[in-house]
Amino acid sequence: MKILFLVIFFLMLSAAVLAVMTSVKKQKVRGIPVTADDAVLHQHINFYRRLNNEEKQRFRQEADQFLQTVAITAVNTVVTNTDKILIAAGAVIPMFAFKGWTYPNLKEVLVYNDTFNMDFQTESSESRNILGLVGTGVYKVVKD
Repeated sequence: MKILFLVIFFLMLSAAVLAVMTSVKKQKVRGIPVTADDAVLHQHINFYRRLNNEEKQRFRQEADQFLQTVAITAVNTVVTNTDKILIAAGAVIPMFAFKGWTYPNLKEVLVYNDTFNMDFQTESSESRNILGLVGTGVYKVVKD
């Protein structure tokens, strides 16, 4: 009788843990209500305008997936829905020829209002010459 009670208790505990893990995962995916708008893409993205209707639909789906899984965070600036759609488009374009490819390790995109330094400071500093960062590499302003 004691063993039966322990087995039932363990199964109930496992089911509860699984239910919590599943609901947490779903909440993360539902995070951003922005969707890839055809008008915005058509207005700003030449690559998108050149696609046929079927490809445009797939492009929007992949951009929506990006928006649902990657946080886009503004740092000392404002990021509009149009900005988010354009960021998603910028992520989709290099991978578009490879159906189903995603960015599994990309969790967040930070958007700064201006250049920044190695300490990610955007206030006045003569060494603010970094335009962007991908992984651990920096893009620097090249002065002529």
